[in-house]
Amino acid sequence: MRDAACPLSTRGGGSPRGRPGQVLLRLPYTAAIDVWSLGCLLFAGANGGRSPFESALGQTGGSLALAVLSGKVAWPEEAPEDEADAALRDVVAFLLRKDWRERPTARDAVARIEARLSERAEA
Repeated sequence: MRDAACPLSTRGGGSPRGRPGQVLLRLPYTAAIDVWSLGCLLFAGANGGRSPFESALGQTGGSLALAVLSGKVAWPEEAPEDEADAALRDVVAFLLRKDWRERPTARDAVARIEARLSERAEA
C-alpha cells in the first residue's frame, strides 16, 4: 500500500464533473482525490446528480474547470435546510477542501460521517 502523502500520478482521469483542481492543473495527486470524489458523490446523490460546481458555473458563467478551481461549492437554492441537510453540507465541505494538502484522509472522512450519523441518531 502506498503512503497517502506520496504522489501517485500526474495523469488526469475520471469525470470532468468530479475532477479535483490538482488533476485539472496536472499537478501530482495522492489518494486525497478519492476523498474529493466521495464529496462529489454525496453532493450529487442529494442533488439529482448535479456536480457541486454546476450551480456556481450557472451563477458565474465560464467553464466547469474554472468553477472547480474556485473551490466554491454552490448548493441549489431549492435544497432543503434541516438538520440532515446541515450534516450533509458539513461532511461535503469537509471532503471538498480546495487545497488537497488539507483534505482529510479516508479514515478521517469515515470518522466525520460516523460522528454526524451518531449525532442524528441521538437527536
